[in-house]
Amino acid sequence: ISYRGYYTEAKAQAFAKELQQQGLETYVGGVQAYSTLGWTSDPLLNTMLRRDKASVAGLIFHELAHQELYVENDSAFNESFATTVELDGLQRWFASQNDSTAYQEYVQRQKRRQQLNVLLQQTRDDLKALYAEAITPQQMRAQKAAAFAALKQRYSKMKQGQWQGYKGYDAWMAQDLNNAHLAIIATYHEWVPAFQAVLSECQGKLACFYSRARQLGEMTPPARLAALSQYKARELARK
Repeated sequence: ISYRGYYTEAKAQAFAKELQQQGLETYVGGVQAYSTLGWTSDPLLNTMLRRDKASVAGLIFHELAHQELYVENDSAFNESFATTVELDGLQRWFASQNDSTAYQEYVQRQKRRQQLNVLLQQTRDDLKALYAEAITPQQMRAQKAAAFAALKQRYSKMKQGQWQGYKGYDAWMAQDLNNAHLAIIATYHEWVPAFQAVLSECQGKLACFYSRARQLGEMTPPARLAALSQYKARELARK
């Protein structure tokens, strides 16, 4: 997978230090839940229960989705699949609870999250183009720093404008951001539009959705990438 998990922070920090000594960038952060892919019963941790009701339910949907489908060596596929199940599951769950107020609050949080992801993806694209340029390492480092500075400026503008001062992502954005921070965000959200397109084609029927997702998972990596890209483009064009 594209990230590593540790039960003790000290071991995670030690491995990160090894990578840093190789000149690589790292990001070490805690998680509130994890899945064992069905090998054992997934744990219900006290860190999960610190969340609000909607977030706890979404987290359960997300982690259980990994037991439904998991493709080796494709973290972006797996996490985007689970995130799609989480989003759809929460919509269904709120409808069953007849709690429109809580659902609208959840939708607003998701909207902010998606808007933040757009900013992060823009920075990823800018950096991808930068890293392909034939310039000196010194020039590249300077322009890389400028790209991250521009990201924080765009975030500040969005927070004060569209978000009306919402500070929920301030702590994350205050970090000394690097490539590793952007990589983990993409892992969880890159193919969500593609899976939403598949779910739409299945008219919301989960049995159909799971079957189509398994078919994608059985493809060769190049074929799967091409198919997901087509679904993603179709969904983004629809929106």
